[in-house]
Amino acid sequence: MKNKLSALITGVLAFCMVIMCFTACGSKGHNQKTADGASGYVTEDSVEMESTDEEFNETSTSTGAVTDNRKIIEKIEMTLQTKTFDDLVLDIETKIKALGGYVESSEITGREVDSNNNRRANFTVRIPKEKSEEFSTFVSKTSVVIRRAVTTEDITLTYVDTESRLEVLKAEKESLEKLLTTASSVEDIIIVREKLTTVIQDIEAYSSRLRTFDNLVDYTTITLTVQEVERTKVVEKQNAWQQIGTNLANNFANLWNGIVDIFVFAVSSIPYLIIPAVAVVALIFGLKIAKSKKNKKDSQ
Repeated sequence: MKNKLSALITGVLAFCMVIMCFTACGSKGHNQKTADGASGYVTEDSVEMESTDEEFNETSTSTGAVTDNRKIIEKIEMTLQTKTFDDLVLDIETKIKALGGYVESSEITGREVDSNNNRRANFTVRIPKEKSEEFSTFVSKTSVVIRRAVTTEDITLTYVDTESRLEVLKAEKESLEKLLTTASSVEDIIIVREKLTTVIQDIEAYSSRLRTFDNLVDYTTITLTVQEVERTKVVEKQNAWQQIGTNLANNFANLWNGIVDIFVFAVSSIPYLIIPAVAVVALIFGLKIAKSKKNKKDSQ
């Protein structure tokens, strides 16, 4: 009986392996073009996918069902400048909640007690993909965007392969469950249960991986760097006279800031100069007294 059961288990596993091989090969063949250009980096001037309509037309009808539902992970990085730091941070947090997103991580630095540095905020937020463009537009209107970059990654092939493996494991699980009902000896039951436990663990692992993929695809990851400034940087194109005016304004502002910094440093350094000043005055006064006494002796 043991030999028959072992042979039956081996036959079931071999059958499942054949199904897995055919499924994986089929997925790879159907999605070869989807895998090409799996990731790309684009800037604000050119935010578009590299794949063209011709590439999709070349695929078969069965492939069209996959490419029409491609799994694309999108990431956006933006660097912002603002004069109203507190208002902008509050507006960003409010907009994130309104769009159904959430803050994955945040950090605000700057403005220590003994520092004049402006504040800086770093946010990593997750926004539903269909609302990501709306969020980017909102940020662009409420601040000065000095850098924007978009990165995309096509995980369709990996996603389909994971789904195929999961289906094979589920089929194997059903076969083992049926086999468990026909096992007669305790030893046979233990063997089947051990294999069934391994298959169930694999099913949970692949299911968790698919859920992670779905979250990465459904939500766009946006990284924001917010800089507090006294003057925002001009990013639009200017003519010669506008550039001259901007440069003059920047130079005068830098000169004035330098004068203010020197004045602040001089005034704030007064406590450190009191003791040396008192020592110098006492030395001068002592020298005068000593010179006066010497003159009196010489006159006598």
